[in-house]
Amino acid sequence: MKFTGIVEGFYGKPWSRDSRIDMMKFLGNHGYNLYVYAPKGDPFHRAKWREPYPQNMLNDFKELVNVGNNANVEFSIALSPGLSLVYSKPKEVDLFVEKMLSFYDIGIRIFGLFFDDIPQMLQNDRDIRKFPDLVHAQIHFAHEVYKKLELKVPDLKLMLCPTIYHGDGRSDYVQALGKELDQKIYILWTGPQICSENITTKDAISIENILKRKPIYWDNYPVNDLHMASELHIGPYMNREPGVLDHASGFILNPMIQMEPSKIPLVTASYFFKDPYNYNHKKAFEKAVSEFVSKKIRNAFYHFSSYNVVSPLHPAESLHAKLLINRFEKFYSEEKFADLLSSIKKESEEIKIYSDILIMMMPDIKFFQEIIPWIKEYEEWGETLSDLEEAIQILQEFFEKENLQKELLLKVAESIEKVRKDVRKFADHKTAIFTREMRNFVYETLIKMSVMSGVN
Repeated sequence: MKFTGIVEGFYGKPWSRDSRIDMMKFLGNHGYNLYVYAPKGDPFHRAKWREPYPQNMLNDFKELVNVGNNANVEFSIALSPGLSLVYSKPKEVDLFVEKMLSFYDIGIRIFGLFFDDIPQMLQNDRDIRKFPDLVHAQIHFAHEVYKKLELKVPDLKLMLCPTIYHGDGRSDYVQALGKELDQKIYILWTGPQICSENITTKDAISIENILKRKPIYWDNYPVNDLHMASELHIGPYMNREPGVLDHASGFILNPMIQMEPSKIPLVTASYFFKDPYNYNHKKAFEKAVSEFVSKKIRNAFYHFSSYNVVSPLHPAESLHAKLLINRFEKFYSEEKFADLLSSIKKESEEIKIYSDILIMMMPDIKFFQEIIPWIKEYEEWGETLSDLEEAIQILQEFFEKENLQKELLLKVAESIEKVRKDVRKFADHKTAIFTREMRNFVYETLIKMSVMSGVN
């Protein structure tokens, strides 16, 4: 493959200049060679694509080019004009090329033309009259841009992100793109889904044949924008078959809004790209964690991370969470309340100990500051489990002591309501360390307790 790296392509607040410099150095240290700048939140990338970048931003980009040169990482910029572009206007081509040449002047040699996340039909009447459909308008525009850039840019590299950028490639749009787009233009592709859980060699061969070239995979991991913003995607890179790399021009991963914790999955991916056939995602994760977490707090971090696995690559709960929930449910269904209470207590105490360790012993660095909201929720889940344990104990006491029924019934009601309030808090959080399974278990337990005690 020619390229491995990242695309800063998420929705949300773009990274800072200092974060980008840090990431460029990080990429170079881990064998990556490309950084594509394309944040949706930058107006000059998308909404104001026709307008030149302010000089201060061009100066920052120039600095990134220089940092990249020292780190053996190319800095690339893409523009995303599709929301307002009039494909049939020659002036639009000139504006796009002029802006790209301003990037060339500061040392950029790889350029991006992105048509992602726009309507799949032509919007402008002039374009509708000239072109049969969207894909032919985009091919025309890309060819005109390439033709003009090629006159000024030796060894031009142009990447195109299509409007349909995932799936099986059987749509008329993708078929036409593969057949008619100049073979010298790279095509970006995210795989079977927007955020692909798996990419197989069979998938890769099929799309290579349809696109008539090896795509550059825009791999949407560990990104956590939009509906995923509450998730912390720190799990290892996985579910990409080694053979996929033989049918790709490159892989660029889309990181999280939180730059520092993005490095853990990026480190794991670097091991995959270096030696895909011997890659072990568990070992890679341990190596990655060792780069950022000191040995004395590593066990605490591993336990915390087991609560933060859910992502497009890991759609189900972690094995730890699954076993935990299964154990709780088994003990409850078999009415082994002593075992249930012991199990819940053990987990809640571990969370309390580990969350204290992470909070008290965290070095004052960005990596930990960016994951603090998730550590806080982790800590609160420990408190919730502790409250659930107490509620079950009170219920047991209610059934055992006939002479204290009224007094204990009030305590049962209060304890149930306390746990309900605990769980309701998580619904308003900007973080989510579990999927629904744990919340469902707690709610179902409270319902059963209410029925058993007669509490409404």
